[in-house]
Amino acid sequence: MGRPQDLFNKLHQLIEQHENRGVIARLAAVGHLPRPFSQVARSIVQDRGGRIGIVTGFYVPGAVPPKPETDGPIGAAQLAHFLHLGGWDVALITDAFCQTALSRCREIVGGTYPITVLSDAAGVDAKLKAWRKDNAVPGHLIAIERAGPNRSGQIINIAGDDITSFTPPLHRLFQHRDDGKPLTISLADGLNEIGAETVRNAMLAVSPDLDQARLCAVAVDHLVLGCTANIGAAGLAAALAIEDPDLIENLKTSFRTELSDLLMDRLADEEIAVDGVKRTFSNRTVDGIDAQLLNNVVQALVQTATTRSILQNAE
Repeated sequence: MGRPQDLFNKLHQLIEQHENRGVIARLAAVGHLPRPFSQVARSIVQDRGGRIGIVTGFYVPGAVPPKPETDGPIGAAQLAHFLHLGGWDVALITDAFCQTALSRCREIVGGTYPITVLSDAAGVDAKLKAWRKDNAVPGHLIAIERAGPNRSGQIINIAGDDITSFTPPLHRLFQHRDDGKPLTISLADGLNEIGAETVRNAMLAVSPDLDQARLCAVAVDHLVLGCTANIGAAGLAAALAIEDPDLIENLKTSFRTELSDLLMDRLADEEIAVDGVKRTFSNRTVDGIDAQLLNNVVQALVQTATTRSILQNAE
């Protein structure tokens, strides 16, 4: 397996392992599982040095105490660090509920890129206006584990709770385009997240009794589904390193196991963020999936990208 498309497919297979909600299996069964790493990587690499916005943060009001998930901020900080090292102009975007978790992750990875905090519709609209006024619309906008509203405007979590009041409308950033920008991407693991509208018809075809109240009605250009969104972030970074093998060392630096473990430890020990499924502090699981299994997946992603680098050097 050495051709780039084979390697991109391998990345998708890796991030889809251990998925525990059945979404990936059902979409695969009807031949509608999106696997866009090759297109996304090509687009981002061609815009080397361009602006990239990363939107993250999924608050869990039912946790004791209420906290954001570990899934999202960790992957966002690592992906942002990888992109920053590669020369892109990166900015993180979140809300006040999730700001502390994302800021701590950025600190741990050693990032210096900005974090924009938007906590209501007025703030989101002001940001969109500023992007247009300053000719600063990102070339790419990436959601990582960010919930969005259903067709009735409500945001429903996996437990069936209405969390609309705890989820400021950052999804609106994905619904406005100026001169073809931004290209929108979502790294997700559930159907209540930004991007799920992209597979609505396919999901309803295979699961007619699907609870549409939990189905986010915000579409994106490219949806990437994985066992966790953090894993999706690692997969996207690996895809970029396959597209441009000069990025491989940045990949190894930003997604090394020691850093991933440190991020998990700090968020749990400092009681900043919780496992979104268990709703408790945990440095051993993300969304109920064993952290060591996830680390193994990340290292397999890095190894797959490294294969491309080795082959290129041999040519």
